[in-house]
Amino acid sequence: MARYYDGGTIPWVKSGELRESIIDATEEHVTEAALKETSVKLVPANALLVAMYGATVGRLGILGVQATTNQAVCHIVPDPSRADVRYLYRALETKVSEMLQRTVGGAQPNINQGIVRDLRVPLPLLEEQRRIAAILDQAETLRTQRRQALAHLDTLTQSLFLDMFGDPVANDRGWPIASVGDFVAGFESGKSLVADDEDDSTSAYRVLKVSAVTSLEYKPEQSKAVPSDYVPPQSHVVRVGDLLFSRANTTELIGATAFVATTPDNLLLPDKLWRFVWHQPTRTSPLYVRHLFQQPKFRQEIGQRASGTSGSMKNISQEKVLSIRVGHPPLVLQQTFATRIQAIEALKATHRAALAQLDALFASLQQRAFAGELTAPTHAAAAEPPTQRSFAQLGQLDACKGIESLVYAAKRLPGKGHYWPTKVQYLADKRHLERYGRTIYGETHVAMPFGPVPQAAFNASRALAQGELISEFPMDVMRAALRREGDHLVALRDANMALLGAEERESLEWAIRYARDMNFEQLKTASHDAAWTKTAANAPIAWEDIIQTLPQAAQQRFFG
Repeated sequence: MARYYDGGTIPWVKSGELRESIIDATEEHVTEAALKETSVKLVPANALLVAMYGATVGRLGILGVQATTNQAVCHIVPDPSRADVRYLYRALETKVSEMLQRTVGGAQPNINQGIVRDLRVPLPLLEEQRRIAAILDQAETLRTQRRQALAHLDTLTQSLFLDMFGDPVANDRGWPIASVGDFVAGFESGKSLVADDEDDSTSAYRVLKVSAVTSLEYKPEQSKAVPSDYVPPQSHVVRVGDLLFSRANTTELIGATAFVATTPDNLLLPDKLWRFVWHQPTRTSPLYVRHLFQQPKFRQEIGQRASGTSGSMKNISQEKVLSIRVGHPPLVLQQTFATRIQAIEALKATHRAALAQLDALFASLQQRAFAGELTAPTHAAAAEPPTQRSFAQLGQLDACKGIESLVYAAKRLPGKGHYWPTKVQYLADKRHLERYGRTIYGETHVAMPFGPVPQAAFNASRALAQGELISEFPMDVMRAALRREGDHLVALRDANMALLGAEERESLEWAIRYARDMNFEQLKTASHDAAWTKTAANAPIAWEDIIQTLPQAAQQRFFG
């Protein structure tokens, strides 16, 4: 009813306004009449909000003002004598995946209040909660600053384009009129073939998904395996310097364009992505064309020319794209623009790398915080007095214990690629060195491109995948304990606890908790420590260098 909304001054929070932040203002408001005559309730400031269903299910927010909420939002009012709201918010962040796994319903899964009530979070002393929340908030502030810097650079790019060229579709600068076909010779595409298992690691090639370009940035990880026996023509292979175009998608996303600055050499074009083909000699700058095609009015023109009866998928032909007419600035001005864009892209790459490191740091801090590992300074366990040690002793391989360590990690990381249980071995060894002054089974870690890799464990996993008979681990024992299913390492039994003591299991559990919720890029970045950086590619990492990455108290054990 209109009197519940017209002239209202009481904030009304909708689930779409939960954006992992403090909510101080809302788009809509309700009246006092709504409070008196309906079931709407006033929620106090500092309540935690959880989106219960719809596209935003699982999103969180903190209410900065008194407000009401719609039925899709659940509110939690912490007892201030027992729980700090910022701490509880961070704790709930770690529970979102658990909530989503328990959603009910079909087309529109939802969380009910029972699921929220059943969540269990650690609750240390109030002062400790505030300290942990402050640490996590500080890390989040650093991440936010990097995201803002990237957004600013995106804005700068658009401002630079408009400053130099105006609007080429409206041609407010009076440039000579040209059809796209006058400076783009055409497009070429590939073929959409997909293996039965799109993550099949035995396939030498992967084909891009349309989502590899929809963000207007090239994302090579958005790809899937092709049949292992498929040999593509070289014209289908994505190359550095390609400009890619989505010729089929929704009205909003069709025409998305992304530039390939770097790419693996085994990625293929599908039939729904085109590569630009240029006239020779060149008549335009590919970087200029990239940003021309990303202009809102140009994208709107593509959307209007696209056809198709499906409401969710439109197509556009080469002829329709090539016939679009725009103002076409001089080539020398386009090249000046390209030079400036390359400088901006270099800055963006620096910020993205820093953001990836901060994401890994935040994930690590969050895991440690709610495992009780930020509650006291790190210290080495008193296993033996500080004395000079023989580093050679650390690398004496116990192959049988190594297999059990790998089984232990694989069993607790179901659904993860083999990268996770092998990476856990390096993280667990660092933890074990710090606390107990020794390694778990005498592994040698090698500095490979994606970070430190446990040599014996990696070789044994690869031997399983390729059917080899020899590795540092006895392969008959290995095959009875583990198998490779595509990219996954699957444990066939539980680890033998007679070979893994309580201390080894503690270090492995710590590493598993640390790595479990990280994605590939976060885990890779987290393992790129000073020891890995210092070591030549594909060379063993010296134990001295690994130990020097540990806290000072732990280093004392080895260096005195």
